[in-house]
Amino acid sequence: MALPVLDAVFASSADLPRRQLLSKWLVEQLSSGSIADFYTLPERLIWAKIAVAAGCSKFEVDYISLPARYVWSDIYNAVAGGAGIHNDWSEKEALGHIAAAYRGDTANPALVATYINWPWRYQVAAIINNFYAPVYLAASGGGIWKLTVDSDGIVTTELVASGSGVASVLVKSPNSSVFSLTVDDSGILTVAPSGSSTTRQWISRLSGSNIFLIKVDNSGILTTEKQ
Repeated sequence: MALPVLDAVFASSADLPRRQLLSKWLVEQLSSGSIADFYTLPERLIWAKIAVAAGCSKFEVDYISLPARYVWSDIYNAVAGGAGIHNDWSEKEALGHIAAAYRGDTANPALVATYINWPWRYQVAAIINNFYAPVYLAASGGGIWKLTVDSDGIVTTELVASGSGVASVLVKSPNSSVFSLTVDDSGILTVAPSGSSTTRQWISRLSGSNIFLIKVDNSGILTTEKQ
């Protein structure tokens, strides 16, 4: 993936104080809550919550008691889908690798080195920026459709010429029911109950300079909320 454009989303994240920036990462990872819910917590607890939200194998209480470098190592492994011990990484090295993992760039040494060289706040802002990256859905017939929101907040799809996509995106409703978003060969979205689990309660999407949250209500109806 190309390095993130220094757009309004990236810039607004990079300008935040440290604990607020970490809290924004956590909020985007959880797809729920707000920065105000977390930024007054001890940083050790915020890191523990990020680790659990990112899919790490230990419990929050375990990560609270661990040195930060062990937490970073587990976050990297969870996001990259890998294994190994990376406890010798400095915070700068760890966050550079973690940013690369979130953005799918771990196999590109030049990009990994760039992420490591970035200031701390740029590294975390790049991770947050990734949550606003386009979602591409793959239709059964092979077409790839980009999930978008128009200027009125209407969820639409756009056929793209090439690339890859996921078969579905999972979103949790307010009553904790999970629905899957899929697309057919005409680009029509379908929202259906899913037996899977997810913590994601919204999908952040951009329309020009506007940010919309795509949500699903308890009946499986898509809604949007302008930020």
